[in-house]
Amino acid sequence: MDSHQTALLSQTTSGSMWHSTFQHPSALPDELLTLTPQEFELTLRLSVDSLKTLRSATTSNKYEDTLRTELSKLSTRHEKEKSVIEKTLAEQERTHATAMDRLRADSQKRIQSLEGEVAAAAAAYTTVSSKLGQFDTLAEERHRKTLREQVESIESRHANELKRTLAAHTAELERSERTLTHLQTLYSEKEDKIRKESERLQISSEIGKQGEKEFEELCAQYTKWGTLTNTSKMPHATDRCCLIRECNTLFEVKNYSTPIPQKEVTKFISDVKAHSEFSLGIFISLKTDIPGKCKRGFVEVEWTQASQMLVYINSFYSHPTQDIFAILEQCVDIARTVYTRNNTQADASESTTHLQGRIDHAKEYIERQILSMTKFMSELKMNKKTLLDTVTKQHASYLCQVEESKNALLSMVRILLNSEAEPEVEPMETPISAQASPVVENAIPLVKNNRGRPKKTALLSSP
Repeated sequence: MDSHQTALLSQTTSGSMWHSTFQHPSALPDELLTLTPQEFELTLRLSVDSLKTLRSATTSNKYEDTLRTELSKLSTRHEKEKSVIEKTLAEQERTHATAMDRLRADSQKRIQSLEGEVAAAAAAYTTVSSKLGQFDTLAEERHRKTLREQVESIESRHANELKRTLAAHTAELERSERTLTHLQTLYSEKEDKIRKESERLQISSEIGKQGEKEFEELCAQYTKWGTLTNTSKMPHATDRCCLIRECNTLFEVKNYSTPIPQKEVTKFISDVKAHSEFSLGIFISLKTDIPGKCKRGFVEVEWTQASQMLVYINSFYSHPTQDIFAILEQCVDIARTVYTRNNTQADASESTTHLQGRIDHAKEYIERQILSMTKFMSELKMNKKTLLDTVTKQHASYLCQVEESKNALLSMVRILLNSEAEPEVEPMETPISAQASPVVENAIPLVKNNRGRPKKTALLSSP
């Protein structure tokens, strides 16, 4: 069988189930023949995860073995080069010693020959013995000088060759040491990078767990949904799930300090579609925005092909918690109703098609109404803040007027009682609440009632 041939032959879908045909060289084990579709899918996913883990471990082991093999090869090659250089040096030393011995022997023989010739010439020519002696002495000195120069030249060449060989060997050793140091540095940098990434993932995990815990506490405080089940350790599942008034609901809670990555949104959609028995999926970002979502408000609604309702909430902590849970309560009832109506019709009759069209129209209406509700809640929050600021400023203003009226009445009473000196009325300082209240544009003015206490001018002008 071709090693590049895939096992998958065909794959079709029918409703919520997939029909796949595979080819394999041997029969399936008996345990696989009795599995349910969900158990079979879980078995496949676990096998794929195990295969990925095995491939990753194999790659790491291959890299370590390759590095160890390269280091071993470098060490072996250096040892071989060192041995060759030592052998070459010993051979050259032996060659030099042999040459020196040969030169000495030749010189000795030549000297002996010359001495014999000189002796013969001295015996034959007694009259020129002194001249021949001088000639022999001069010839011997020149010959020895020549031999000395030749020996020095050979020794100089041998020394230079030895220095060059040692310098090349030293340079090779230094290059090998630099290579080894570079490899050790790369390994240390890789190890530090892996350690920092592991610490960052651990910190992110702890922050995420804290956000999930805070959301559970808010659910327990503001709703009667019951306990949220932790599903974060399950494969292809969200952080929490809960059964709310017969509506299976999935929760994905993110506690990021930066905008949510797009891959998290894609994973959430994939997880909800993978669990077709859940009719509602809620994606909550506690502190930041969700890119591509909630462009016209802090709540956005989407629908899957199986009529599963997807709700996205931006910056959960920036909006009134009770109002958000009120919207989620309505989404629970809407999602249960639409999902039940859409999935209880099994035939393809004309009435079913008409009902499906009405459900699709209802989905669009629901999205518009939820968007309108979020805008209304934002306006309500802004108006509430504006009213509070306005009431605070009016209260501070009334306090100032009351204080001024009291001081004016006290001054008038003392004048009527013929007091010796009229008390000086110190100017009233603006209350702290009035100073701290920011000026809000487009504030809604309060309607003043003409009836009530008299104005300050009327009190000062009365006799």
